[in-house]
Amino acid sequence: MELRPLGIHVVIIQPGSIKTPAVEKTLGGVEQAIERWPEAGRVRYAALFRRFSARASAREVNGTDPDIVARTILFALTTPRPRARYPTGKDAQMLTLLPRFVPDRAPDFLRLKIDKRRKRA
Repeated sequence: MELRPLGIHVVIIQPGSIKTPAVEKTLGGVEQAIERWPEAGRVRYAALFRRFSARASAREVNGTDPDIVARTILFALTTPRPRARYPTGKDAQMLTLLPRFVPDRAPDFLRLKIDKRRKRA
């Protein structure tokens, strides 16, 4: 809304899980990162960080092809009347719609459930 008076129309691309090579850069090296933490941090957070990293990595590895996001961006740029938001890729629709209708903690709970279900599969 702040940019509209300047003639700038903003479109938000909201990707879900997207499969990219960046997952290794962002989530690789977990043990090396933990080794750099202070001892108290390792004791308190290392196991949690390992679980988080494993789930995030699995979600990305099984994610949607990045071409889907590129096509969505191209569509948003070339359509005469783009929507304000474009949820794109696996889980995007659920992850963007739920917060509108349920309490804040409910989507977090469902994300945890999804991650556990994927872990079992």
